Amino acid sequence: MYEDLKNTDETIAIYELSGVIEAEVLENILAANGIPCIIRRFHDEALGGIFTGELGWGRIRVMKRDEIAARQIILEYLKSKDQPDYEF
Repeated sequence: MYEDLKNTDETIAIYELSGVIEAEVLENILAANGIPCIIRRFHDEALGGIFTGELGWGRIRVMKRDEIAARQIILEYLKSKDQPDYEF
């Protein structure tokens, strides 16, 4: 199942992550709902995170066929955490 995620033509970035904890939480929630994902990190410790401000910490990528379900799951999670409404 995760082999399909290596083909970036078949995946889509659906959410910009703020950090490693958010990445792990959302990855686990998506996996628990049967949606595999890849966390694409832009934060580089070796460079002191200089690109983090420009690119964000990272992004979640899912298969295009899972996009709508994954976005809904993430939105429900964010609402449960009393986060402001996000558009993505």
